[in-house]
Amino acid sequence: MSRFPSSALIIALIVTAGVAGAEWWIKHATVRYAIVMVQWRGPANEAVARRLSMHAPEVENGIFEYVLTDTSHENIAAILATPEFAQVLRLNRINLTADEWETVTADEWLIRRYPPLDHIAGRPFGVLLRRLGLAPVFVFVLIVCLGATPQGRRWMAARVPAITPRALVAFRIAFAISLLVVSISAIGPAWERAVCVILLMSFGFGVAPRVAFAAFVLLFTYAIAGNINSHAWIHPMRTLWLLLLVPWTETRDSRLPQRRLGLAIWIPIFMIGISYLAAALSKLDETGISWALHGGIRYFLIEEAASAPSRLGRFVASSDVLSVLLSSGALLIESGVIVAALVPSPAIRLAAGCAALALHAGFYELQGIWWSGWWMLLPAFVPWEWIAERSIVPQPLVEQGQRIPFYAGSLIFGVAAIQPIASLLKLDWPPYVSNFPMYSDVQFDSKESYTAFANTVRQPLPEVRFSPPDGVTADAFAAQLSQINAVDPLRMATRQLLISGSIDADTAQSLRRLANAYEQRFGTAPPIVRMVARGWQFDWSKGDFVPRSDTIQADVDLTDGRVSRGETHR
Repeated sequence: MSRFPSSALIIALIVTAGVAGAEWWIKHATVRYAIVMVQWRGPANEAVARRLSMHAPEVENGIFEYVLTDTSHENIAAILATPEFAQVLRLNRINLTADEWETVTADEWLIRRYPPLDHIAGRPFGVLLRRLGLAPVFVFVLIVCLGATPQGRRWMAARVPAITPRALVAFRIAFAISLLVVSISAIGPAWERAVCVILLMSFGFGVAPRVAFAAFVLLFTYAIAGNINSHAWIHPMRTLWLLLLVPWTETRDSRLPQRRLGLAIWIPIFMIGISYLAAALSKLDETGISWALHGGIRYFLIEEAASAPSRLGRFVASSDVLSVLLSSGALLIESGVIVAALVPSPAIRLAAGCAALALHAGFYELQGIWWSGWWMLLPAFVPWEWIAERSIVPQPLVEQGQRIPFYAGSLIFGVAAIQPIASLLKLDWPPYVSNFPMYSDVQFDSKESYTAFANTVRQPLPEVRFSPPDGVTADAFAAQLSQINAVDPLRMATRQLLISGSIDADTAQSLRRLANAYEQRFGTAPPIVRMVARGWQFDWSKGDFVPRSDTIQADVDLTDGRVSRGETHR
């Protein structure tokens, strides 16, 4: 087993400490700089300004205010003698010194001196100057240090479990079944479902499995292209594409464990692990440990209670103790699943898989969230070595077995290095990168402050039922709306209607897009959607919404995005 290169850890700690020191200086140190103001005879000439060490102009009424970085007598004399300037202010012509000085903190100075720093990747410069931002810095430097040395690369490759071809076959069959179940539920057109079934059968039974899997990934990506920007699918789809690196076929010598075969189970575990870890970091980044200690999950349980299959989420939200326990447990699970990708142990993998399973089961039971794309990856946590080899004497690990190809390792290394950058810069640019900020924005000091906020600004999605048009059963109509992902947008429109009595232009536009999706999928113009929504107010003492009988009726015309509000009943 390859040993962890301690030099990589030392370098990462030193760099992180240096970044921490630099951040402290930037936030607390002060900088004194000179200012010169000029009026140009003609158009401003930036080449002349730079030559005279004048930078970052700010313009007001034709007067340019520059930061002067060279206050030597010679440079000030040159500025005063420059013919392009009609007027020069804030310089002493007798002593050749600057009259105007500003004293600001270092971060203000840097933004003034280097204006592009004001926004980095669309984020304010201050987003980098935070204590928890050191965590992704440390991870990024550590990953780079590991990838830069042969010993580090060997250690990273050794994280991949070496499994036998028999174990690979067992996982491949289970994974094909998992993909099949998801494909049937997620893909609309019958021909696409039929082709996916054929490809997955070929994949599962080992008939040209690599070709069949590649064809399935291409078709599946095409089939759900409309949802590719959703957090429910972004990461699972990236995982499927990475799994194209796996050979998926048995090797000639079935006695030798193969790390390259182990990529089949390691890649899903790694991808789930880094996404969970990024989500946990995002929560800590926004509100610190108080997210867990104050039971931050309770507010989201209330907001999504209408979608939950039971009242359990509302009951948990109403309890201070249960909210804290659930929030703390979720944070621990999200932070800990990555261990299964770092320690190639079937027992640890199984434990992490059970934790991930509990997390996803909680999403569904407490919030009604069923992200099938994430569920389909969970079979990777099963200890397939124990199942496939239960009647065979385990073979010793042979390091000379087939190793991970350079191109596969490079691609996985790139994915690993990008994630801490996304977390550092708080990037959420689907479908490319994300810091997984869901459920992190808890900004309430008490249950009362949340109630006051929710009643006026962000009510939870109302409990909405959709009355089907004539000739269509309720179940069939619900399935149609689900296939074009119309349920949540319609609920959002109803929520706006409950709060303000109308919908905005963006919501109307999203409804029109749903109309186009409906017509493309089903070949007919969409019907008028009748929604009956229950009004709400959460009663903390009862752990439920009151009054339960308050309802609002609305007719939604998807074709032009109009919502007509009906009567409210009590």
